[in-house]
Amino acid sequence: MKLLRTYFRFATAGRRRLALVIVLTVVGALFQGASVGLLIPALQIIGNQGALEGSGRLWQILAVTLGAVRLPVTLPTLLTGVLALIVVAQTLLYLQQHVSAAMTRDFVIALRRWVFQTFMRADMGFHHGARPGPLVSGLTQDIIRTGAVFENLLQLISRVILIGIYSAMLFVVSWQTALSAIGLVTGASALVYYPVRRSRRLGQWMVEVSSQMYGFAVERLGAVRLVKLRNAIDGDTDRFWRIGRDAAALRCRHDRAAARIRFLMEPVLAASGVVGVYIGFTYFGMSLVELAVFMYVLVRIVPEAYALNRSRYVFAGYIGHFHNVMDLVAQAETQTTVMTGSRPFTGLRQAIVFKDVTFGHDPLTPVLQHANLTLEAGCFTAIVGASGAGKSTVLDLIARLVEPQSGVVLLDGVDIREYEVTSLRAKIGIVSQDIVLFNDTVLDNIRYGCPEASEAEVIEAAVCANAHPFIDALPQGYHTLLGPRGMTLSGGERQRLE
Repeated sequence: MKLLRTYFRFATAGRRRLALVIVLTVVGALFQGASVGLLIPALQIIGNQGALEGSGRLWQILAVTLGAVRLPVTLPTLLTGVLALIVVAQTLLYLQQHVSAAMTRDFVIALRRWVFQTFMRADMGFHHGARPGPLVSGLTQDIIRTGAVFENLLQLISRVILIGIYSAMLFVVSWQTALSAIGLVTGASALVYYPVRRSRRLGQWMVEVSSQMYGFAVERLGAVRLVKLRNAIDGDTDRFWRIGRDAAALRCRHDRAAARIRFLMEPVLAASGVVGVYIGFTYFGMSLVELAVFMYVLVRIVPEAYALNRSRYVFAGYIGHFHNVMDLVAQAETQTTVMTGSRPFTGLRQAIVFKDVTFGHDPLTPVLQHANLTLEAGCFTAIVGASGAGKSTVLDLIARLVEPQSGVVLLDGVDIREYEVTSLRAKIGIVSQDIVLFNDTVLDNIRYGCPEASEAEVIEAAVCANAHPFIDALPQGYHTLLGPRGMTLSGGERQRLE
């Protein structure tokens, strides 16, 4: 239900589309049932060597129905009707799968956008405490697996409906025999109860190991220069191999357990057909026609029953990925305290004032305690102190990357929280000691955060930063791709671009 509620949160037409899936499944199954209804008199005609039986309620319904469309009750008509109903039923079920696939696609797209936006809106305290690997894993593999979980949920709903309607058809043929067969099918489903529970545990372990693997890879690839300088390539390769080996071992255990489900269910489901036929013929006097129809319906149920339990197993194994995504989102939302104000910020005219400000990423060990500070407009101010003294924290508070635990920051005497965050940050220029460039063109890196800037304005800014000469010498000038983290440039060139 939590998975469906999450889907409905994003899909405005989600309930209508889910209802469409259910309607298509039900109507498709009913057409399948109608094909069986035509198959019974067709087999009776064959059993009577072409003679029409012409009695009973089913024959009366056929005479009225076919008479309405001016068709005779003959063997060719019945067999053609069986084929037509099967084609219509399969067309409806194909449409149901098409709608289900579209629902899964839209859910994954919307979920990934929402999760990414939630991560980006979280306070810096969240990002300081979270490793990038699990976040990347949550945005990629976990959401892909969540899509698989959602797809299996839709399959579970559809197969439950199909099996229910097929079971009703068995009751029409012989309720006593149907009870026997359904009892065996239910017993076969009960056999996979413990494998399904184990699949859930394996799924959670796979989530944890996958997060470790993503985290290790992201950290080491992001620090490849340091890894090389420390001669740590072989050691890190061994560590990554061990994590990958554990992940592969868990996946293998999961797949082996899935194979055991088929091993357990196939004989039991086959036995349900054999026992049903024996009981129907020996104790309930079913005719050969009824037994043939019974077996036909049972053959349709058996694959659905196996697929249903397979979907249960996959659902249990992958649902941990969905819970992991939602846990990460909950952590990010819990640590999202920066709310935008309504007052546009047009620029500083007087001073920035820290009034009794206390802040720390860990509330028990604040970096700033009851800090009072005045930064006059139009003046150069240097903040000097030891590492960890709170210099960067002061800048983060001014840019509202974090919020003070107590006290207030004033801009021209106005509480900074009253200003719009976007207009405030648009008036702040930052040159960080950590150089950050994206795998994009020089042009787009310079105007990042100000996408409306023209190329002429970008060139003007580059001239002011003494970056124009080396940019102009690049193969495509301002349209040159820089590569990941701008590593095609020297350190000094990256600093001037940023």
